[in-house]
Amino acid sequence: MSVPSRAWRAAVILGVAAAVTAGGASAQYFGGNKVRYEDPRFRILSSEHFDIYTYPEEDAAAQDAAVLMERWNHRLHDMLGHELKGRQALILYAGHPHFRQTNATPGEIGEGTGGFTEMFKRRIVLPSAGAGHETDHVLGHELVHAFQFDIARKLAEDPSGKTSKANAMRLPLWFIEGMAEYLSIGSADPQTAMWMRDAVLRDDLPVIADLNKPKYFPYRWGHAFWAYVAGSYGDGVVAKLLRSAVAGKDVATAIRLELKIEEKQLSKDWHAALKAEFGPAVAAAKPIGDYGRVLVKANKKKGRINLSPVLSPDGKRLLFFSERELFSIELYVMDVESGKVLRTLTRSTTDSHLDSLQFLYTSGTWSPDGRQVALAGVGDGRPVLRIIDVETGDQVLEQRFPELVEMLHPAWSPDGNSIAFAGNKGGLLQLHLFDIATRTTRPLTLGPHAAMQPAWAPDGKSLVFVTDEFTSDPAQLTYGDYRLAWLTLATGAVTPVPSLRGGKNINPQWSADGQHIYFLSDARGAPNLYRVSLADGGLEEMTDLKVGISGIARTSPALSVSTQGEGRIAVSTYSKGLYSIYLLENLQPHAVPAAIEGRAGTLPPRERAEPKIDRLLADMTPPKEAVTLAELKEYEPSLSVDYATQVSAGVGNSSLGTVVGGGVALYWSDMLGDHNLLTVLQAEGDSTTFQRNLAAVVNYENREQRLRWGAAVGQIPSVSVGFVGPVDNGDGTFSQFLVRQWQINREVAGRLAYPITRADRIEGSVGYRHISYVADAVEDVYSNGGNQYLGSRIVDVDAPPSLEMYPAGVAFVHDTSVWGGAGPAFGTRYRVELGGVVGDLDFYTPLLDFRHYILPIPYLTLAGRLMHYGRYGRDADDERIGQVFLGNWGMVRGYDYYSFSLAECDPAAAPACPIFDQLFGSRVMLASAEARVPIFGARGLVPSPSVPPIEIAAFYDAGVAWDRDSSPSFTGGDRDLVRGVGYSVRLSFFGALVIGWNYVKPLDRPEQDWYWEFTIAPAF
Repeated sequence: MSVPSRAWRAAVILGVAAAVTAGGASAQYFGGNKVRYEDPRFRILSSEHFDIYTYPEEDAAAQDAAVLMERWNHRLHDMLGHELKGRQALILYAGHPHFRQTNATPGEIGEGTGGFTEMFKRRIVLPSAGAGHETDHVLGHELVHAFQFDIARKLAEDPSGKTSKANAMRLPLWFIEGMAEYLSIGSADPQTAMWMRDAVLRDDLPVIADLNKPKYFPYRWGHAFWAYVAGSYGDGVVAKLLRSAVAGKDVATAIRLELKIEEKQLSKDWHAALKAEFGPAVAAAKPIGDYGRVLVKANKKKGRINLSPVLSPDGKRLLFFSERELFSIELYVMDVESGKVLRTLTRSTTDSHLDSLQFLYTSGTWSPDGRQVALAGVGDGRPVLRIIDVETGDQVLEQRFPELVEMLHPAWSPDGNSIAFAGNKGGLLQLHLFDIATRTTRPLTLGPHAAMQPAWAPDGKSLVFVTDEFTSDPAQLTYGDYRLAWLTLATGAVTPVPSLRGGKNINPQWSADGQHIYFLSDARGAPNLYRVSLADGGLEEMTDLKVGISGIARTSPALSVSTQGEGRIAVSTYSKGLYSIYLLENLQPHAVPAAIEGRAGTLPPRERAEPKIDRLLADMTPPKEAVTLAELKEYEPSLSVDYATQVSAGVGNSSLGTVVGGGVALYWSDMLGDHNLLTVLQAEGDSTTFQRNLAAVVNYENREQRLRWGAAVGQIPSVSVGFVGPVDNGDGTFSQFLVRQWQINREVAGRLAYPITRADRIEGSVGYRHISYVADAVEDVYSNGGNQYLGSRIVDVDAPPSLEMYPAGVAFVHDTSVWGGAGPAFGTRYRVELGGVVGDLDFYTPLLDFRHYILPIPYLTLAGRLMHYGRYGRDADDERIGQVFLGNWGMVRGYDYYSFSLAECDPAAAPACPIFDQLFGSRVMLASAEARVPIFGARGLVPSPSVPPIEIAAFYDAGVAWDRDSSPSFTGGDRDLVRGVGYSVRLSFFGALVIGWNYVKPLDRPEQDWYWEFTIAPAF
């Protein structure tokens, strides 16, 4: 049998070397793109403790943010007894579409992420939320995290303590996020209270130890936990519990030490308080079924989330967002009477020009004739309004708004000529009017107050909308709850609409007869439906639900009233951790009670011990005029270390002498994440091989603009081994040789990537590569009988001459696939690439890799792949660059190197082994087909978000390898097609690397039966 070690290992190492050293701008083979549509020129606005990174579109909001951050710093310093080390950085974006383009984190940012605080630079990154109340809350929440990280740092650096930097912040998510919610909201929150009401109703109250389970949303449950503990033991315990838990003790131990109570007993006390607070209200309220019938019922396995209902003008059809197809939230149209879904109007996962549907904060709107719908989204980084024909699903109009950062809440006018919406400009939501015929836009509201969720009066002469104008003072940066307001279009006058005090009032809808305005309010604790009479301003309560009418976010639209006939009413409701949509048919209005005790959504206990946080939240110290801001200065990037891998080092002895080894990697970046540097150093060996095994890489990447580029320089060695012997020395001894050959790859490379859309990009690379070879052999000498080992020595072995080459390549990459369990679930991905080298070797390398995935029924993915890679040209088969091995991981299963034995070789062909040698070539073609089902994981048949995704699959692989002197054959020959079938169990880590156990049968190896094969490969 031939020994392929050098060949296949060299091919693998060369591939890894090229990916690492030339991967300056993009090392992704596949994957979507994080497109930098904008190129903001950042400047720094400084206050006493903060550096605000801002740009012209956000300068005014940045000045307000600096004041708000100083207030939060005052509050949290008082609460936690800690002063932040150094200056705190805040990177502020003008809106969520800009925020999603940030380079401060390399990963994608989801719809529901309102901001983040990363640990390495302790920088806070967030967008202006469009309303002062929401932005203020997120600023406070994220600053809590900065305090948590800094407290952990201080404890880790304390020489008298036992806390290490490695374990300083390994605390449960509910503990960390719940504390941030409590310290930024306080002891009352209708959203958290709604979740607690639901849990009390279902008697599903987790003990503290179970809060780690994914079914218990950490923000809401953590908030409720901290509200109870701080209310029962005093707000001072927050800092004590944090420090105790960070100092290396688990939460249960921290509770026992600081609260003098066991965790189990604390859970019982907490449960009793929740039941006492919410039990009577839940018992007195009515189930949603008493008010109407379900239109879209939530299901734990299919469609947990159904949001933003919008009835057609005649009330016969329903527009809504849903995750009914498991892997994405899309917009659907349903027939109200039959409950049948008529059409899917969006395919956001495969629409490369649609970045976001903004389903958390907006809804669609119907044309007056019910033939079209309009929806506001984000396309290619900017707000976009799309009008779609409901019957055909065709797009009728697409309008972009480059002057805005985002748009929400479209509302079609009764005459069909215009669409009102809320647009974000400068970090603040204001109402705008889009004329469909002329495709022009004009503002409807101006000023410092937020305006959103417009709804047209039946006569088209006025709008009712949501605003903070009557409860806030932007001049002093104090913000209150939302109220309803009336806008008269002819005059621009804004007047208040009677609404409830003590909570928010949102989502106004006109009754069909124009006599009432329906809206949602949580002023009495739970979000319910109310209406106000336009004749006398009287308020009436329409529902009193056990849980509530709500979307996911605080201001999510959850109500719709049809404008014709009797005016049907549809709502989205929260229950059992799910969101369903109901049609309300049995409404009996009654007067709202005159007195409302306490604040909306008060969390137990009502009688609080040493209350502090609520007092601090009401404190506006320092006032706006007391905060001094420095002049804006230009941002100048500088690199600092984000993360250093733990330095590894080791020493050992062998028969050839002392062996040493070690390595370290450092990750560097600037504050905005636009400039990134990786430095790696690793070496091992004895005095002879240490220099040969030295690996070093310096890799720079520039993400400042849409065109990303990078440069790298590095040395990466690889070693292959083979055995020769025994050799009779003729003196009564024999020798056995371990032959070692080093291939030392030194490279300087540049690479660029230009994302066209979030699905398509062009890549290019160019470089210089020097490959040198060094070889020796370790000779072990034995007595002729083989019973005595006589010693070892190193002897020289001839090595191939060195090579100098100039590699270059260009590729087009498309990827609309959506991740499922341990691989894509549906979509398409392909890569078309042409590369090559000139110099001492001269060849070119075309690559075509096409993969397609369909989801014919839920949980079943059918996947197919076609791939060709080859080296063509003068030196395509030069032995110094090795060959491609068809049995490598990720290619044809059932033919891995370690599964072959000498028994499979034809003795007559010795020393060749045809059945094995046919797997090597400079050109390969392969095809694969799979049917796979996710079993565990967030999207598995058994939903288990805390378990790594595990799936099972049946597969068929086929491939052929050949070179310039042979031809591929499919009917028998020296380069025949090889095939493998089998079953696989796979699990995925980090959304890319897949570990698999394959029970495989190689169809073209008659001597080999079914066997188990272990693989680690990128996901197919």
